[in-house]
Amino acid sequence: MPKTNKYLLLIVVGIIIVVLISCLPKPLVDENFDDLDNWTIINGLWTIENGTLKGNCPTRGTIIYNGDVDGNYTISVKVYMTSTTHPESQIVFNYYDFENYYFAGLGTWGYLAGVGAFSGGTATSVSTYGYTNDYSDIEVNRWYSLEVSVSGNMVSVVVDGEVLVENVNVGSISGPVGLTCIYGSVMFDDFKVQKIA
Repeated sequence: MPKTNKYLLLIVVGIIIVVLISCLPKPLVDENFDDLDNWTIINGLWTIENGTLKGNCPTRGTIIYNGDVDGNYTISVKVYMTSTTHPESQIVFNYYDFENYYFAGLGTWGYLAGVGAFSGGTATSVSTYGYTNDYSDIEVNRWYSLEVSVSGNMVSVVVDGEVLVENVNVGSISGPVGLTCIYGSVMFDDFKVQKIA
């Protein structure tokens, strides 16, 4: 093949790659925690430390990303818990106000993972996964990958790539999303919200 044809082929392949990459879905939210400009602190002490979000929460602490999310989506975040008493960290979704929202994640009711609802200021368990409810399934001082997938009115919780709670019916879902921690200190990194088909 002549040199000019090889160069032309390389250019065409390069253009195709650029077009394909540009067609990949972009996250609705891609937060690296440079600051708290896109967040509203509901309760708890929330700070940015070395590019991570840190929540110090003597009770329930909640921080909400500014903007609504609806349809089918996945929320993912890296989580690092240090509390050995109540290592809990959840993703908030379908946020209405500080007394009414859903949450899903690690340490829910002492189990490895779960989904809960806050209604009228009272938390109730919707679904849990784990062997015990004494937090013994939770390892502290390590990073977890936490993901909550919302499809229609069904929610699933994925921890470190493994689906632990699957297809839990939580009714109509839309509204702001965020993060929560309870009775301890938690660090978060790489918060993303991505549309799914």
